[in-house]
Amino acid sequence: LSGQSSHLSDNFNPPLYLDDDVQYEIGLTNFETYNSIPNIDDTNNTFIWGKNYEYTITIPTGAYNIDDITNYTTTAITQEDEDAIIRITLDVNISKIKYELNGIAVDSVRNVGLVSTIKNYLSYNENESVLFENASWFPKKITPTTALNKKILVDSNGNFNVCIPSKLLLGFFEDFRKLIINMKQKLVLIRGSNDNDAITSEEESEEPKIEIQKLFWRVPHVTVSIQEQLKLNKIVNRNIELPIKFRSWELIEYPFLSTTTRHGLLK
Repeated sequence: LSGQSSHLSDNFNPPLYLDDDVQYEIGLTNFETYNSIPNIDDTNNTFIWGKNYEYTITIPTGAYNIDDITNYTTTAITQEDEDAIIRITLDVNISKIKYELNGIAVDSVRNVGLVSTIKNYLSYNENESVLFENASWFPKKITPTTALNKKILVDSNGNFNVCIPSKLLLGFFEDFRKLIINMKQKLVLIRGSNDNDAITSEEESEEPKIEIQKLFWRVPHVTVSIQEQLKLNKIVNRNIELPIKFRSWELIEYPFLSTTTRHGLLK
């Protein structure tokens, strides 16, 4: 897109206001999908996890390429009782998430489900929460008579899809709005030892399990004109430090509550 325009907007992003007296050239933006499991066959598709090595995850065989564009993660849940009310948290029991630039940890959060839940309750109202239903974010309590339950469990077998915006999981993705040029990026996800913190059920004796079939990380890429590329190359060749400003999240928890009537946290 080139030429003069005073207003540019689309259905998914905030409007971009342009000056009528300035000539603009806007590059093409596209999304590339990075698959966490590049190649899987019968010899390496089974993974053992858990403290006592009692759980196994089996990945379907096949080739997983980044060209396989998708905007959601596909997971499957095994239920022992179809009548129980199952609720999946938006993090699928990720115990820690870490974002790295050129091998340096920029931001990280532990107990992602707890932190993101508290943060979202404080940041988004009821109307804004509707936008994140595809991320399995349902602040209201779910009952068998509510329609929300049908949106979480996609089919009778418990298969469901979620697309989680990264800004719901890390402060860096929520605040940082600038381009990252010629830097290696890595997103590290560490899964918890069990699924107890990812599922809530009305049946206390029930222990459902989550099986992850596919996990994708979609990263937007911007292609600019040659003229703008030369300007960006000058910034890279100058080898100067660029500030990265964002609000990091930190969890301060009280792991064990005493029997006293007064409690407090001190950092």
